[in-house]
This record gives sequence, C-alpha cells and structure tokens, in this order.
Amino acid sequence: MDKSFHLLVISSDPGLAAEVEDALPVVPGVRFLVQHERDERRGVELARDRALDLVVLRLEESEARLPEIADAITRESPNTRIVAAYSEDFLHGEQSPQLLIQSMRAHVCDFLRRPVSPPELGGVLDRQLVNARAAVRADGRVVAFISNKGGIGKTTLSLSTAALLARRHPDRVLLIDASLQLGICGSMLDLEPSTGLVDACREAYRLDTTLLRNLSAPTRDGLRVLTAPRDAIQAAQIDETAVARVIGVARRAFDFVIVDTFPVVDGVTMAILDLSDMAYVVTSDLVPIVQSMPAYIEVVAGLGVPEDRLRVILNQPYPSFAGQLGAGVVSERLGREIAHEIPFAKKLLSAANLGRPYVLHAPTWYGFGRAMLRLVKEIEALHEGSEETVEIAPRGPATSAKRGARAKAAAASTNGRGDDEHYEAVRDAARRARRANDGEAAGEAAR
Repeated sequence: MDKSFHLLVISSDPGLAAEVEDALPVVPGVRFLVQHERDERRGVELARDRALDLVVLRLEESEARLPEIADAITRESPNTRIVAAYSEDFLHGEQSPQLLIQSMRAHVCDFLRRPVSPPELGGVLDRQLVNARAAVRADGRVVAFISNKGGIGKTTLSLSTAALLARRHPDRVLLIDASLQLGICGSMLDLEPSTGLVDACREAYRLDTTLLRNLSAPTRDGLRVLTAPRDAIQAAQIDETAVARVIGVARRAFDFVIVDTFPVVDGVTMAILDLSDMAYVVTSDLVPIVQSMPAYIEVVAGLGVPEDRLRVILNQPYPSFAGQLGAGVVSERLGREIAHEIPFAKKLLSAANLGRPYVLHAPTWYGFGRAMLRLVKEIEALHEGSEETVEIAPRGPATSAKRGARAKAAAASTNGRGDDEHYEAVRDAARRARRANDGEAAGEAAR
C-alpha cells in the first residue's frame, strides 16, 4: 500500500511553498501532499486537526515567533515533525544564533536551506518522515465506509467491522456515525447515549483524548461509539473542520477508528476521506447501483484518494434471486477488483432489531462470519504494517528543467560548499550561541 505524507508550509512567503513542491522527490509507493498556510494560528490548527506528518517554518530574523509556533505545534500534535527553512544570509545575522538555539529547544528537528533543492529535501524527508516513524507511537488507523446509495448494507458493514475489531481489541476501537441525516448505529447497538458526535464537534477546539472518550458511548463488547445527531437541526451544526478535528484526536486515542458516512459527496465526506487510511466502497449487484458506481468511484478518486486506499466491497443485503449478477460481472462493470464479497445472512435482520451485532456470534468458518473476519484481518494489517520502511532517494538526472534550475540555484547559493560544510555552519552558529549564553550566565553569577 502506498504511503502518504502530509506536509504543511506555514509562511507569509508563498515562494517557500513553491520551492518545496518543486523539489519533492518522485518515489514509487510514496505520495507527498503539500499545503500552504499564511496564517500562523490557522497553521497550528491544521497541524492539530489533520494529523500532519511534517511542518516547514521559515527561519529568518524577521520571523522571531518561529520558536513559539513550533512549540505550539508540538503541544497540539506531538508526532508532527518540524523543519525550519533558512537562507544563506540568516547564518550571518546578529540574532541568528540565539534564534537557532530557541528553535532547537522548541523541537525543530531539521533544517532546509533556501532555495530548496531536491537532494536536500529528499534527505530531510528520509530522515524525518520515513525513518522517524518507528521512533513514535503510530497513530490509529482510520477506515471509512462509503457509498453512493443507501439501503445496501453500508452501515451494517461499518458496525459489524467495528464490533468484531472491538472484540479482538477491547476499548481500542471507536465507531463514528457520520451519516449525519440518517445515522442508525446507536439504534442498531441498542444505545441511547446523552452525548455523541455533535457534542464532540461542539467541543472541537478544546477536545482531547480524555474528553473524546468521555463523550463516546461504551458498549458491553468493548466498542466505543460516537452516535449521529438526533435530527437535521443538530446535523447542520457539524462541518468538515469539526469532523476533521474529532478524527484527528480519535486516531491518537484509539487503534482503529471506523467511520460510517452519509451517501453523498460533501465537505464532511471529503474531510473523512482525506484522513482515512482506507476507504471501502460498498456496492450491491443490483443493475441500477452497479451502473452508477463507476462514476461515483471516479469522483472519489478525483478527490485525491489513492487507488490502493480505495477498495470495493460487494455486499449482498438480500437473499439470492433469479438474474442476480455475480462478482465477476460487477468487477468487469466497475473496472476494478472486488476486494471482499459479503454474503447475505438472514440473522442480520433480527440482530438489528435486538441491538446485538450478529457478527459477534456468527460462525467464522463459513458465510458472513468468515467474510467479516477476513475484512477485519485486513484492517488489522493496516495498523501492524504501519512501520514498513520506504527509502527516499535523491532525484536523479531525469528532473524537469524547472527543478533542475532550482537545484543549480541552491548549489550556487552555497558558494561551492557541500551539505556537510553547510550543516557544520549551522552547528557553529549553535555553538556560538551556547558560548554567549554561558558567558552571560557566568557574568550574572559573578555580579
């Protein structure tokens, strides 16, 4: 499965974001998504809400608030790596050594010199993203169930997946019912909680893992649930920013976050897909649904969801009947493989009325129980395989003319010095700052 890394450039200078985008290495199996934000406060909020992998800040004497911003990002999103981009002139500034020390104390973990070159950016990404992920606790995996049509078993699959995962990982699974207009997960679990998704969204700006757990409703089988709004008025209070914040906190509090969605592509669904590690498109084999599904999948893929994070589930929400399409026909019509085929089980109907998920006592050696166990094991593998290593090599000679020009400009800016020499210059500046601090401290002690 492709790795996706989310990068954010926080700077009033749009040129920095352009340099980073132009210098991104092309690596098989790796996707880099870059976003630019001018406003510092909004940048900190994005780092908190979107579970960003890396933030690039501009390190200049005029940007004296960099340590404060870096410290805020570290508090809100501890797993986000912070890199400072500096120009050649910065190292010779009067206040630069002190600012450099403050940045290091504020958890700036690496440096980029400008103009940003592909080899140097590739090295930073390799050090701070690919090889650094093993050093921090992996966030939980977010899995979304989506469809363009209601009534084909999407909610049943979402709930069954979450319930079976929770049995195998008690108190480490959260089910979010984001089917805002018609959410029925609470009813299917026989829950009538006093708080749910709408309450978590109302508290989005002070939400943390403890508060989120308190707002979620526990089931007797170890699952936690954020139920959907009770009516359309409450649903109107939920927007994509709040949902993104809830999911961002949830993936730090739980190993698995399962999201049931409303069958429409809107801002909330787009935010969910943006944060999902896997999106399962649920379809049935009814001809009208199969005919409309290719266009829906094309729209979802157009939103930036990688192909390997988009899998099709063929669900059978009704008994077999004459003229029923098979998995082969559906796969051919959709132009993609059917990842999972879930057979019909009559007991699902009575289980929905009783509020007791059938998957928890379905036999696992055949039929519905077996198919669900296979699906759950695939999701578990997402979490277990999160530390797979991918090497990021510097861009080779087949770069575009534009990126090649930037590389030459970066080389020219160093006046012929290599990377080691340049980093040595940074370390020298840090040493000077430390000596200055020690001298001031000694002077104070003598007085």
